Amino acid sequence: MTETRTSLPVAAAMFAGAVILVGLPVTGVAMALSGELLAVLGVADALGATDTVGAVVSLTVFLSAVLLGLKVAYEVTALRLHGVEALDRGSRLASLTRHALLGLCVLAVLAGVTRLGLSAVLGAETRLVTALGALLVLAVLAVVLWSAREFADSYRGGRETR
Repeated sequence: MTETRTSLPVAAAMFAGAVILVGLPVTGVAMALSGELLAVLGVADALGATDTVGAVVSLTVFLSAVLLGLKVAYEVTALRLHGVEALDRGSRLASLTRHALLGLCVLAVLAGVTRLGLSAVLGAETRLVTALGALLVLAVLAVVLWSAREFADSYRGGRETR
């Protein structure tokens, strides 16, 4: 069986799409969370007195968030191009870290979508919004149940996953 290689334009387009769809939101969330963390710890107030130190910290936070967004976009592109086997490259610790971070990201997205759906169900005044929220929650539940079944089947070695 021959292995097909992805062309450079296709891989570049997939990376550009991952940067737009995944990398930019990750960058924004990382910047917002780090800003909140600096404010909670009181570092933002202490750094506000000197403009130079505040600018250096802001630049460091911004560059770290951009690098994190690019790294996540790279991992998403590798996952899309090579499948789940792309998570198993590198050392055992790197592979375990990739699997754990992917699982945490998926759980965070599912939790966010569930919260959005439940808030629509519980706080809506119209039946259409309530019905759409309920469908959203049911869709998340279906994804969780399907994923759990597929994991259990692949763990037992029963049937092959698609």
